[in-house]
Amino acid sequence: MPKSKKLSKSKQAARGFWSSSHTQANHPTIRDAKALAARGRFRDAQQVLDYLVKQSPQRIDLWQELADVSRELQDATGYERACEHLVELDPTPDHLMGLLAAYLQTVRPMLAIQTCHRLLATSPDLGRAEDIQRTLKELQAKSTELLQEIGLSGEDAQELAALHEQMQVKMEQGNIDAALRVADELLARKPDFVPALNNLSMMQYLRGDVSAAIATAERTLTIDPHNAHALSNLIRYLHFAGRTDEAMTYVDRLKAVDTSRAVNFIKQAEALSYLGLDQDVLNVAEIAAKSGFQNGLLSHFAGAAALRLGHHDDARRYWQQAVKLTPYLEIAQENLDDLSKPIGQRHAPYAFRLMEWLLSCIWENLAAKITANDDRTQEETVAIAQAFLQDHPEFQRMAPTLLERGDKLSREAVIYLAKASRSPELLALLREFAFSQWGSDESRHSAAIVAQEAGLIPPGRVRMWLQGEWRDIYLMSFEITNEPQNQLSPKAQKLLERSLTLLRQQKGVEAEKLLKEALDLEPDAPSLYNNLAVAYTIQDRTEEAEALIHEIHERFPDYVLGRTALAKFYAHAGEFDRANELLQPLFSYSKFHVAEYSALCDAQITILHAKGELDGATAWVKMWQNVTPDHPTLRYWQYQLTSKL
Repeated sequence: MPKSKKLSKSKQAARGFWSSSHTQANHPTIRDAKALAARGRFRDAQQVLDYLVKQSPQRIDLWQELADVSRELQDATGYERACEHLVELDPTPDHLMGLLAAYLQTVRPMLAIQTCHRLLATSPDLGRAEDIQRTLKELQAKSTELLQEIGLSGEDAQELAALHEQMQVKMEQGNIDAALRVADELLARKPDFVPALNNLSMMQYLRGDVSAAIATAERTLTIDPHNAHALSNLIRYLHFAGRTDEAMTYVDRLKAVDTSRAVNFIKQAEALSYLGLDQDVLNVAEIAAKSGFQNGLLSHFAGAAALRLGHHDDARRYWQQAVKLTPYLEIAQENLDDLSKPIGQRHAPYAFRLMEWLLSCIWENLAAKITANDDRTQEETVAIAQAFLQDHPEFQRMAPTLLERGDKLSREAVIYLAKASRSPELLALLREFAFSQWGSDESRHSAAIVAQEAGLIPPGRVRMWLQGEWRDIYLMSFEITNEPQNQLSPKAQKLLERSLTLLRQQKGVEAEKLLKEALDLEPDAPSLYNNLAVAYTIQDRTEEAEALIHEIHERFPDYVLGRTALAKFYAHAGEFDRANELLQPLFSYSKFHVAEYSALCDAQITILHAKGELDGATAWVKMWQNVTPDHPTLRYWQYQLTSKL
C-alpha cells in the first residue's frame, strides 16, 4: 500500500476514527432538523437535535421536536427522555399525557401510576379523566404481581418500585450520576434489594470501577445465588478484567438458571456472547423459541453466533427476526446489511460494538488527547498512545477479542493504537489478524501493512484470505515521491523532455534522434537508454528494443524502469517465472519515485493479465489509480480489464 509524503496518517486518524460523529462544525438549527425529518431522515434529525438540546437544554421546542422524531423512529427510550424533559420544563396535561404514553411503552408501570395521579390532580376534562382512571385501574390491578416479582412488599413497595424504575430510566439515558443518586436512596431504604444491586454493579462498571462492580455482583449472588442478571454481569466484568478463566466457572450456573422469567434468556445469551460461546448462544435461542419467547436482542445474539459458526442462512433469518421484533435495534440491521455486501467487504458478525466491549470513559479520555492538537509530532503521538496503554492495560487484554469479534471501529482502534504506540504485543496481534479470516479484506490488509512496517511480515508474496478465498498477493508498504532522481545535465535534460513529448505523440524516429544526442552528453544515463528502447518499439524495431532492454539491465541492475521493462518482455513471451524473479527484489523497496511505481504496476498487471489472473490485475489497477489516476497506461489497462470482466 503506497504512502504519500504530503499526508500524515496520524492526523487523518485523529480527524476520522477519533472524531465524534456528533461534532457539528456548522452550528445547525432546529430548522435543519425539521428539514431532515421532512425528508424522512429521522436518524440524522435526531442527531442534530441531540446536539441542540445539549447546547440549549431549556428550549421546549427542541425537546418537542426530539420527542416527535424519536416517535417516528420507534425509539422508545429517546421518546421517554424527551417527554421527561418536557414535563420538567412545562408540566402541562399534554406533556404529562406524552410522558404517560412513554412510560407505558417502556414498561414503567410504577412511574406510569405516579403520572396518572399527577394527571388527575390537574383536573383534566371528563373524557380524558375517564381514560386516565381506566389506565390507572389496570395498572393497579397488575401492581401486586409486579411487586412480588421484583421482591418488594409493604406500604412503601410502590414508592420503592418507582425509584427502581427511575434508576433504570437514568441508566438507559446514560445519566449515571443521577442513577447512582437514586440507587443510594433506594438501597439505603432496602439494602438487600437484588434488582437495585444489579443496577448498581452495572453503574460501577460503566464508571470504570470494575473491582467494585465485581464485588457488588458477588454480594448479590450471596443473596440470590441463581440470579441470572448477577451471574451474567459478573461474567462480563471478569472477562473485561482479564479473569476469563474465573468467568468460565460461572457459565454452568448461568445456563442452569430458571427461565420461567423470559428475560433470563437474554442475560444468558448476552454473557455467552461476550465469551464467544457461539453454540451455547444458539442453544439458548432454540430453547427460548420452543418456550414461545421472542426478543430482538436475543435474535441478534443468535444471528452473530450463527454466522461465526458458518450458518449464513440461519444468521440472516435471526437478524431479520431481530429487526422485525425491534426496529430500532441498529446493530442487528447493520449485521443484516453486511450480509448483502461482497464477502470481502463484510465486518459482520459482531454481537457488540466497541463501546460495549470497552468502557466509554476510556475512549472519551483517549479521543480528547488524540484530537486535542493536530500539530502534535509523531513522537508526541507515540508517547500519548503508550501512556494510554499503560493507564489502561485492559485494552491490551481485550485486543484479541476486538480483532476477532469486534465491529469495524473495534478493529480500527486496535490497528490505530498498535501503529501509534508501537507496542510489540499489539503489533504481534495485528500479524495474526492479518492472516486470519476475521473482518473485512480492507481491515486485514491495513493490519498487515502496519505489521510489515514493524518488520513482522517480510515484503513480497504472502497468502491472505481475500474475497472469500485464500489468495497469494504481494504485500508492500512504501513511500511515493516526486523528488527528482538521476539528474541530467541541463542540455541533456532538455533533450530528454523534448523526446518524451515526441514519444507521447508516437514519433519514434524524431525521439530517437534527440535521445542519441543526449546520450552523447550523458553516456551512463539509464533513463536515456530506456526511452530509446521505447522509441525502437514505436518503430516496430522489437528485436533492437529487447536487446537494449537486456543491456540496460546488465549495465544498471538497480535501475527500476529497466528491470520492469525486461519483466514485461518476459511476460509477453510467457516466461512468467523469469518475469516475477525480476520484480521480486522491488517488493522490499521502502521508497519509489512515482514513475518507478507506475512502471512496477504496469509490469505486474502485464504479467497477471498474460496469465489470465484478472482479479489480481484489477487489484493492482486499483492500487495504481490511488497514486496516478490520470496515467495514460493506467487508462489503457482500465479499459482492457473492464472489457474482459
